[in-house]
Amino acid sequence: MSRITPAILLALAAAVCGAQTAQDQDLASLAGTVLAQTALARDAARTHNQRSALDLVHQAQASAAEIRSRAGNQGEPLLVAVRKTTETTTSYTDVKRKGSVMTAERMKRNTHVSDVEQHTVADELNVTTAQSNLDAAQAAIQRQDWRAADTALAAVQNLVHTTTSDSNLPLLQARQNLLLARARLVEGKPEAAVLPLRKAENALSDFEQQDRGPMGQQAEDMRQNIEAMARHIKTDASLDKIDDWLHTVQDWQATSKVRFQPPEPLLR
Repeated sequence: MSRITPAILLALAAAVCGAQTAQDQDLASLAGTVLAQTALARDAARTHNQRSALDLVHQAQASAAEIRSRAGNQGEPLLVAVRKTTETTTSYTDVKRKGSVMTAERMKRNTHVSDVEQHTVADELNVTTAQSNLDAAQAAIQRQDWRAADTALAAVQNLVHTTTSDSNLPLLQARQNLLLARARLVEGKPEAAVLPLRKAENALSDFEQQDRGPMGQQAEDMRQNIEAMARHIKTDASLDKIDDWLHTVQDWQATSKVRFQPPEPLLR
């Protein structure tokens, strides 16, 4: 999905589950299992099938315990995303008003990526409270208090709540600007690579504020090297250097808290 505003193209890329790490996906699968087993246990309790209801509650308890074991020290209450949708918005500034897809033909001399934002919607299960309700359901089923069992099991199913968050992604903004700068060098237009390089430099500065550790220090060093290339673009332009920076940014992105995979290059 895309739309054009004056001088800005917003290109949206959505990912479901792909934005999550392998551990996140495992936890999401286990959380979904807890909910599925709880629903089946509730059906069994409604028919007063004590043996089946207890067995299903035990399975749900085991899945919840596995979540806690794999989640590590995440604090309380333990919230696990059952479903997560992540959408990034890449804003291209100073483009030609032609078409709705970002191509080389739409670029002007000062085309650059002015912002990259991420919007996340997550349906989260409160595993901490779910475990308490499952324990209550187990006790109720054992004493054949079917009303109390149904109430406790229904409470588990009602523990999924939707949360939303918005954040800026300076690493992705740096990457997209480096890709733009690279494209302009390939076209033989080094002067047009200057502004994307400057914007990549600014994005890395923002990243430094987010990461005060080793990556932040490395980002400062890279930023200075990018600034030097932008300042002496006619003599220092180098595809090899930009490729090295792109690989480094990709590595940082893979190990940082921002797990969303960058969109494919829009310009080749």
